[in-house]
Amino acid sequence: MLATVLALILLQTPPRPAAASPARKAAAAGHLVYLCGGSRSFAYHAAPDCEGLAWCTTELRKATVAAATKQGRYPCGRCRPAR
Repeated sequence: MLATVLALILLQTPPRPAAASPARKAAAAGHLVYLCGGSRSFAYHAAPDCEGLAWCTTELRKATVAAATKQGRYPCGRCRPAR
């Protein structure tokens, strides 16, 4: 019973927004995000030093969030750039 009540309380509590990094704020303002040029790369990144780009062996490209989304890219789960 107590576990059920706690679960309901947790489900009703809105999640706290993640603290926005300067790179994420810049991406939200229409600045550029970073893309790995590899054919198996599907995310866009807030900063060129993101851990998600560590294995990128091709060139890094810059694009707007709108252009990256139009290419079918999604935001990186590590650096969490703005959508």
